[in-house]
Amino acid sequence: MKKFFSIIFMLIISAVSFISCHKEETPTKEEIIYFGKAQALLNGSVWEAEVASRMSLFENDNMFLLDIEKFSGAGIRINKLTIVKLPLSESFFTLRHYSPSDTATCSFGSFLSDGDVLGNYYVLDTTDLFPDWVSIDHFDPLTLEYYGRFEASFVIDTFLSGFDPSLPDTIVLANGVFNGKITR
Repeated sequence: MKKFFSIIFMLIISAVSFISCHKEETPTKEEIIYFGKAQALLNGSVWEAEVASRMSLFENDNMFLLDIEKFSGAGIRINKLTIVKLPLSESFFTLRHYSPSDTATCSFGSFLSDGDVLGNYYVLDTTDLFPDWVSIDHFDPLTLEYYGRFEASFVIDTFLSGFDPSLPDTIVLANGVFNGKITR
C-alpha cells in the first residue's frame, strides 16, 4: 500500500511540474507600445527604428527613458539604442557611459536569433573626436509628446565576449532624429 501511494505521489508531482513549466515568451513588437519613429545614419547607412519611451524607473519622476529599436521585416528586434534619465523638458545633453546615477547615459546593443539573444554590446566611445549628444528640441508637458536629435559613437564592449563577429567594432549614429510620446 505504501508503494502504491509513493507511485501516485510521484505521478502527481511529475504532472504538476510539467504543467507549471513553460517557456517564457519574449514580447513581440506588437506587444510593446511604440509611439514614435527614429532615423539616423548608422555607419553611413540609413537606420530607421521604432521609439518607445516611458517614465523613468529611477527615483526622480521628472525623467524618462528612451528606447529606439530596429526590427526586421518579420518583427524581430535587430538592435537597440537606449538613453536613460532624460528630463521632461527641452534641453541639450552630452551623452555619458551608461550609469544609473547619471543623466543622459546610453548604450547600444545588437540581437540575434529571435530578438532575445544579445549579439554584441556597445558602450559610448569617449576617446574619439565624434561628439556624443542628445537634444530634446520640443516637449509638451500636457501630452508628453516630444521630438529631438542625437549623435553618438560606440565601441564594442570587450568585457563581454562578442557573439556576432560580422558586426563592426565601432558604431557611429549620425544625424539622428526621433519623436514619440511617453507612456507611464
